Amino acid sequence: MINVVNASIEAYGKPDEIRIELARELKKSAKEREDATAAISKTTAEHEAYRAILRKEFGLTNVSRNDIIRYKLYKELEFTGYKTLYSGTYISQEKLFSKEFDIEHIIPQSRLFDDSFSNKTLELRSINIEKGNDTAIDFVLKKYNEDGQTAFLVRIGEMYKAGKLSKTKYNKLKMKGEDIPSDFINRDLRDTQYIAKKAKNILEELVKEVVSTTGSVTDRLREDWQLIDVMQELNWDKYDKQGLTEVIQNRDGHRIKRNKTGQNETTIGTMLWMH
Repeated sequence: MINVVNASIEAYGKPDEIRIELARELKKSAKEREDATAAISKTTAEHEAYRAILRKEFGLTNVSRNDIIRYKLYKELEFTGYKTLYSGTYISQEKLFSKEFDIEHIIPQSRLFDDSFSNKTLELRSINIEKGNDTAIDFVLKKYNEDGQTAFLVRIGEMYKAGKLSKTKYNKLKMKGEDIPSDFINRDLRDTQYIAKKAKNILEELVKEVVSTTGSVTDRLREDWQLIDVMQELNWDKYDKQGLTEVIQNRDGHRIKRNKTGQNETTIGTMLWMH
Protein backbone atom coordinates (compact mmCIF):
# COMPACT_ATOMS: atom_id res chain seq x y z
CA MET A 1 0.00 0.00 0.00
CA ILE A 2 2.78 2.39 0.94
CA ASN A 3 4.60 1.68 -2.32
CA VAL A 4 1.43 2.27 -4.35
CA VAL A 5 0.72 5.55 -2.56
CA ASN A 6 4.30 6.79 -2.95
CA ALA A 7 4.31 5.92 -6.66
CA SER A 8 0.98 7.71 -7.12
CA ILE A 9 2.27 10.80 -5.35
CA GLU A 10 5.39 10.80 -7.51
CA ALA A 11 3.28 10.58 -10.67
CA TYR A 12 0.28 12.75 -9.80
CA GLY A 13 1.09 14.68 -6.65
CA LYS A 14 -0.23 14.49 -3.11
CA PRO A 15 -3.97 13.59 -2.93
CA ASP A 16 -6.56 15.70 -1.12
CA GLU A 17 -8.61 12.68 -0.07
CA ILE A 18 -8.20 8.90 0.05
CA ARG A 19 -10.94 6.30 0.20
CA ILE A 20 -9.82 2.93 1.50
CA GLU A 21 -11.37 -0.52 1.28
CA LEU A 22 -10.06 -3.76 2.71
CA ALA A 23 -10.08 -6.44 0.03
CA ARG A 24 -12.69 -8.97 1.04
CA GLU A 25 -10.37 -11.90 0.44
CA LEU A 26 -8.29 -10.88 3.48
CA LYS A 27 -11.28 -11.30 5.75
CA LYS A 28 -11.57 -14.98 4.83
CA SER A 29 -9.71 -18.02 6.09
CA ALA A 30 -7.66 -20.22 3.75
CA LYS A 31 -10.54 -22.74 3.66
CA GLU A 32 -13.04 -20.01 2.80
CA ARG A 33 -10.80 -18.74 -0.01
CA GLU A 34 -10.42 -22.31 -1.30
CA ASP A 35 -14.20 -22.79 -1.25
CA ALA A 36 -14.65 -19.46 -3.02
CA THR A 37 -12.23 -20.52 -5.77
CA ALA A 38 -14.13 -23.79 -6.22
CA ALA A 39 -17.41 -21.89 -6.40
CA ILE A 40 -15.97 -19.58 -9.08
CA SER A 41 -14.89 -22.59 -11.15
CA LYS A 42 -18.36 -24.14 -10.82
CA THR A 43 -20.07 -20.88 -11.77
CA THR A 44 -17.75 -20.45 -14.77
CA ALA A 45 -18.70 -23.91 -16.04
CA GLU A 46 -22.40 -23.20 -15.51
CA HIS A 47 -22.17 -19.89 -17.37
CA GLU A 48 -20.49 -21.57 -20.33
CA ALA A 49 -23.39 -24.03 -20.45
CA TYR A 50 -25.87 -21.13 -20.28
CA ARG A 51 -24.06 -19.38 -23.13
CA ALA A 52 -24.52 -22.47 -25.29
CA ILE A 53 -28.24 -22.60 -24.46
CA LEU A 54 -28.73 -18.90 -25.17
CA ARG A 55 -27.00 -19.22 -28.53
CA LYS A 56 -28.91 -22.34 -29.55
CA GLU A 57 -32.39 -21.78 -28.09
CA PHE A 58 -32.62 -17.99 -27.99
CA GLY A 59 -30.54 -17.12 -31.03
CA LEU A 60 -28.16 -14.78 -29.20
CA THR A 61 -24.90 -14.38 -31.07
CA ASN A 62 -22.81 -12.65 -28.40
CA VAL A 63 -23.94 -13.52 -24.88
CA SER A 64 -23.23 -10.86 -22.26
CA ARG A 65 -23.07 -11.18 -18.48
CA ASN A 66 -26.45 -9.47 -18.21
CA ASP A 67 -27.92 -11.96 -20.68
CA ILE A 68 -26.82 -14.80 -18.40
CA ILE A 69 -28.23 -13.09 -15.30
CA ARG A 70 -31.53 -12.54 -17.10
CA TYR A 71 -31.65 -16.21 -18.09
CA LYS A 72 -30.84 -17.37 -14.55
CA LEU A 73 -33.62 -15.17 -13.18
CA TYR A 74 -35.93 -16.65 -15.82
CA LYS A 75 -35.04 -20.19 -14.75
CA GLU A 76 -35.74 -19.17 -11.16
CA LEU A 77 -39.33 -18.39 -12.21
CA GLU A 78 -39.88 -21.86 -13.68
CA PHE A 79 -41.62 -22.86 -10.44
CA THR A 80 -44.28 -20.17 -11.01
CA GLY A 81 -44.83 -21.12 -14.63
CA TYR A 82 -42.47 -18.33 -15.70
CA LYS A 83 -44.74 -15.70 -14.15
CA THR A 84 -43.25 -12.63 -12.51
CA LEU A 85 -43.37 -12.39 -8.72
CA TYR A 86 -45.16 -9.04 -8.41
CA SER A 87 -47.67 -8.80 -11.24
CA GLY A 88 -47.91 -12.49 -12.15
CA THR A 89 -47.18 -11.72 -15.81
CA TYR A 90 -46.16 -14.67 -17.99
CA ILE A 91 -42.78 -14.31 -19.70
CA SER A 92 -42.45 -16.24 -22.95
CA GLN A 93 -39.04 -17.17 -24.34
CA GLU A 94 -39.67 -14.81 -27.25
CA LYS A 95 -40.10 -11.85 -24.90
CA LEU A 96 -37.42 -12.66 -22.33
CA PHE A 97 -34.81 -10.45 -24.01
CA SER A 98 -37.26 -7.80 -25.17
CA LYS A 99 -37.59 -4.32 -23.68
CA GLU A 100 -40.92 -5.37 -22.20
CA PHE A 101 -39.23 -6.91 -19.15
CA ASP A 102 -36.56 -5.49 -16.82
CA ILE A 103 -34.09 -6.93 -14.36
CA GLU A 104 -35.63 -5.37 -11.26
CA HIS A 105 -33.94 -4.63 -7.92
CA ILE A 106 -36.09 -6.06 -5.12
CA ILE A 107 -34.76 -3.47 -2.68
CA PRO A 108 -33.92 -0.30 -4.65
CA GLN A 109 -30.20 0.38 -4.94
CA SER A 110 -30.82 3.91 -3.77
CA ARG A 111 -31.94 2.47 -0.43
CA LEU A 112 -29.58 -0.49 -0.06
CA PHE A 113 -26.47 -0.54 -2.23
CA ASP A 114 -26.94 -4.14 -3.38
CA ASP A 115 -26.48 -5.27 -6.98
CA SER A 116 -26.22 -8.98 -6.12
CA PHE A 117 -28.26 -11.74 -7.76
CA SER A 118 -30.21 -12.17 -4.51
CA ASN A 119 -31.58 -8.64 -4.94
CA LYS A 120 -32.85 -9.13 -8.49
CA THR A 121 -35.89 -10.55 -10.24
CA LEU A 122 -37.64 -10.12 -13.60
CA GLU A 123 -40.69 -7.90 -13.93
CA LEU A 124 -42.60 -5.87 -16.50
CA ARG A 125 -40.81 -2.63 -17.26
CA SER A 126 -44.00 -0.70 -16.58
CA ILE A 127 -44.29 -2.31 -13.12
CA ASN A 128 -40.60 -1.68 -12.42
CA ILE A 129 -41.08 2.02 -13.22
CA GLU A 130 -44.23 2.20 -11.11
CA LYS A 131 -42.50 0.44 -8.19
CA GLY A 132 -39.95 3.23 -8.06
CA ASN A 133 -38.22 3.49 -4.69
CA ASP A 134 -40.44 0.96 -2.88
CA THR A 135 -39.33 -2.43 -1.63
CA ALA A 136 -41.07 -5.44 -3.17
CA ILE A 137 -43.43 -6.12 -0.26
CA ASP A 138 -44.34 -2.44 0.14
CA PHE A 139 -45.10 -2.09 -3.58
CA VAL A 140 -47.23 -5.24 -3.73
CA LEU A 141 -49.32 -4.00 -0.79
CA LYS A 142 -49.71 -0.55 -2.36
CA LYS A 143 -50.53 -1.94 -5.82
CA TYR A 144 -52.56 -5.05 -5.05
CA ASN A 145 -53.85 -4.43 -1.51
CA GLU A 146 -53.76 -6.97 1.34
CA ASP A 147 -55.15 -9.86 -0.72
CA GLY A 148 -52.43 -9.35 -3.31
CA GLN A 149 -49.79 -9.15 -0.61
CA THR A 150 -51.04 -12.40 0.95
CA ALA A 151 -50.91 -14.15 -2.42
CA PHE A 152 -47.41 -12.78 -2.98
CA LEU A 153 -46.20 -14.09 0.38
CA VAL A 154 -47.72 -17.51 -0.31
CA ARG A 155 -46.06 -17.60 -3.73
CA ILE A 156 -42.56 -16.76 -2.53
CA GLY A 157 -43.03 -18.98 0.54
CA GLU A 158 -43.75 -21.97 -1.66
CA MET A 159 -40.73 -21.18 -3.82
CA TYR A 160 -38.51 -20.95 -0.76
CA LYS A 161 -39.77 -24.25 0.69
CA ALA A 162 -39.18 -25.93 -2.68
CA GLY A 163 -35.59 -24.66 -2.73
CA LYS A 164 -36.21 -22.36 -5.69
CA LEU A 165 -35.36 -19.18 -3.76
CA SER A 166 -32.34 -18.63 -1.55
CA LYS A 167 -32.99 -17.60 2.03
CA THR A 168 -31.30 -14.27 1.32
CA LYS A 169 -33.59 -13.45 -1.63
CA TYR A 170 -36.65 -14.68 0.27
CA ASN A 171 -35.87 -12.31 3.14
CA LYS A 172 -35.32 -9.39 0.77
CA LEU A 173 -38.65 -10.03 -0.93
CA LYS A 174 -40.32 -9.77 2.49
CA MET A 175 -38.37 -6.75 3.73
CA LYS A 176 -40.36 -3.58 4.35
CA GLY A 177 -38.80 -0.21 3.71
CA GLU A 178 -38.85 0.59 7.41
CA ASP A 179 -36.76 -2.53 8.10
CA ILE A 180 -33.88 -1.67 5.75
CA PRO A 181 -30.76 -1.48 7.94
CA SER A 182 -29.65 2.14 7.91
CA ASP A 183 -26.29 1.30 9.48
CA PHE A 184 -25.18 -1.48 7.13
CA ILE A 185 -22.00 0.38 6.14
CA ASN A 186 -21.10 1.22 9.74
CA ARG A 187 -21.78 -2.35 10.82
CA ASP A 188 -19.47 -3.63 8.10
CA LEU A 189 -16.77 -1.18 9.14
CA ARG A 190 -16.98 -2.33 12.77
CA ASP A 191 -16.07 -5.81 11.53
CA THR A 192 -13.04 -4.57 9.63
CA GLN A 193 -9.83 -6.22 10.72
CA TYR A 194 -6.80 -4.60 12.27
CA ILE A 195 -4.98 -4.27 8.95
CA ALA A 196 -7.60 -1.84 7.60
CA LYS A 197 -7.47 0.26 10.75
CA LYS A 198 -3.68 0.31 10.64
CA ALA A 199 -3.70 1.25 6.96
CA LYS A 200 -6.13 4.06 7.70
CA ASN A 201 -3.89 5.37 10.51
CA ILE A 202 -0.85 5.37 8.22
CA LEU A 203 -2.69 7.21 5.46
CA GLU A 204 -4.03 9.81 7.90
CA GLU A 205 -0.42 10.84 8.48
CA LEU A 206 -0.35 11.82 4.80
CA VAL A 207 -3.74 13.47 4.25
CA LYS A 208 -6.51 14.66 6.53
CA GLU A 209 -9.43 13.04 4.69
CA VAL A 210 -9.24 9.23 4.73
CA VAL A 211 -12.64 7.55 4.34
CA SER A 212 -13.45 3.83 4.59
CA THR A 213 -15.96 2.29 2.15
CA THR A 214 -17.53 -1.11 1.58
CA GLY A 215 -16.62 -3.42 -1.28
CA SER A 216 -19.96 -2.99 -3.06
CA VAL A 217 -19.35 0.74 -3.44
CA THR A 218 -15.90 0.14 -4.93
CA ASP A 219 -17.29 -2.51 -7.29
CA ARG A 220 -19.86 -0.03 -8.60
CA LEU A 221 -17.28 2.72 -9.08
CA ARG A 222 -14.95 0.28 -10.82
CA GLU A 223 -17.76 -0.60 -13.23
CA ASP A 224 -18.95 2.97 -13.79
CA TRP A 225 -15.42 4.23 -14.42
CA GLN A 226 -14.77 1.27 -16.77
CA LEU A 227 -11.79 0.19 -14.67
CA ILE A 228 -12.95 -3.42 -15.11
CA ASP A 229 -11.59 -3.33 -18.67
CA VAL A 230 -8.29 -1.85 -17.49
CA MET A 231 -7.85 -4.45 -14.75
CA GLN A 232 -8.79 -7.26 -17.10
CA GLU A 233 -6.12 -6.04 -19.52
CA LEU A 234 -3.51 -5.93 -16.74
CA ASN A 235 -4.28 -9.54 -15.76
CA TRP A 236 -4.68 -10.80 -19.33
CA ASP A 237 -1.34 -12.65 -19.59
CA LYS A 238 -1.93 -14.55 -16.35
CA TYR A 239 -5.37 -15.80 -17.39
CA ASP A 240 -4.23 -16.41 -20.99
CA LYS A 241 -1.51 -18.81 -19.80
CA GLN A 242 -4.19 -20.77 -17.92
CA GLY A 243 -6.38 -21.03 -21.01
CA LEU A 244 -9.06 -18.87 -19.41
CA THR A 245 -9.34 -16.26 -22.18
CA GLU A 246 -11.09 -15.96 -25.51
CA VAL A 247 -11.70 -13.43 -28.28
CA ILE A 248 -15.33 -12.81 -29.25
CA GLN A 249 -17.20 -10.53 -31.63
CA ASN A 250 -19.66 -8.19 -29.89
CA ARG A 251 -23.02 -7.06 -31.22
CA ASP A 252 -21.39 -4.10 -32.98
CA GLY A 253 -19.06 -6.40 -34.88
CA HIS A 254 -15.98 -5.51 -32.81
CA ARG A 255 -13.56 -8.22 -31.70
CA ILE A 256 -12.91 -8.04 -27.96
CA LYS A 257 -10.83 -10.06 -25.51
CA ARG A 258 -12.71 -11.64 -22.61
CA ASN A 259 -11.79 -13.39 -19.38
CA LYS A 260 -13.86 -16.61 -19.33
CA THR A 261 -14.06 -16.70 -15.54
CA GLY A 262 -15.94 -13.41 -15.42
CA GLN A 263 -13.61 -12.37 -12.58
CA ASN A 264 -11.64 -9.14 -12.66
CA GLU A 265 -9.02 -9.87 -10.08
CA THR A 266 -7.63 -7.10 -7.97
CA THR A 267 -4.57 -7.27 -5.79
CA ILE A 268 -5.29 -8.88 -2.42
CA GLY A 269 -4.62 -6.00 -0.12
CA THR A 270 -6.00 -2.52 0.16
CA MET A 271 -7.91 -0.82 -2.63
CA LEU A 272 -7.32 2.92 -2.76
CA TRP A 273 -9.29 5.61 -4.52
CA MET A 274 -7.23 8.79 -4.41
CA HIS A 275 -8.71 12.19 -5.22
